[in-house]
Amino acid sequence: MKYLLALLIVVSVTNNIIACDWCGCASGSSGVGILPGIKKSFVAVRTSANYSTAFNEHSTTAEEAKAKPHSAEESYTTELWARYNIKDRVQLFAFLPYVVNLKTEEGVFEKNHGIGDAVLMANVVIFNTSDSIAKKVKHHFMAGGGIKLPTGKFGNISPNGLLIPNMQTGTGTVDFLTNGIYTLRYSNWGVQADAAYRINLTNKTYAYRFGNRTNAGLRAYYWHAMDKLMLMPFAGLLFEHADKDLKRERVREKTGGEGLYSSLGLQAFFWKMGIAANWSQPLYNNYGNGYVAQHARWNTQVQFFF
Repeated sequence: MKYLLALLIVVSVTNNIIACDWCGCASGSSGVGILPGIKKSFVAVRTSANYSTAFNEHSTTAEEAKAKPHSAEESYTTELWARYNIKDRVQLFAFLPYVVNLKTEEGVFEKNHGIGDAVLMANVVIFNTSDSIAKKVKHHFMAGGGIKLPTGKFGNISPNGLLIPNMQTGTGTVDFLTNGIYTLRYSNWGVQADAAYRINLTNKTYAYRFGNRTNAGLRAYYWHAMDKLMLMPFAGLLFEHADKDLKRERVREKTGGEGLYSSLGLQAFFWKMGIAANWSQPLYNNYGNGYVAQHARWNTQVQFFF
């Protein structure tokens, strides 16, 4: 394949939270990774998993909470998404997730699942030197934005009678996203830098607003072609930050936070297909004022180009 485009669209998915109205939440996201074929359209299916532990929030300090009963949480998202190119400069994206949230707390198991919030986005190529034969160093930069629609459900009640915001499959709000992606490539080596910002609005029915989300990533990759097969290992760092949530316009203190993750992955492309796997490990955790700990994440993906 002649072209490479490093692309990360950050779409925030349902996050993890323990079964209490005042407990902390962790910010989560999923990304599409590094894709070949700047001028190709595709459809894809991705499955991602996110694991966390939330500690007893009825404690004076986070250290004291960790010695008391806690909940284990898992979030799985299977997402159908697609990219469609318009005249080589505009790329349209659509995402439709199916979310499964699981939580076990003191022997009580809870599961919420269903369609998540759909996302529509458009990116515009700002500059691109990938076609230049004279240039050894190739540059590509694109930016854009989109909208998240309230197709997921917000309103499921937990067994203890509480509505836990981050155990829902949707937010019940229309939200807005912006992103930028820069790729530098020399020979078979490349570096991608990307950033995204999500602006969340207030759920008027429940007077709840999730904090705005910021995500950024930096990864390096190597492109190795073997006959009709192309392998692309990559490694990098991912950073995410979530502002604190608001409930009835009052700050929920044990929400929000940030984390830094290392990431390793491998993608393979052959014929008109691509497969990928990625593993992320937290290097730094500071979620919910220390009451939530994020663990390793993984995702797998299959793409069909046309």
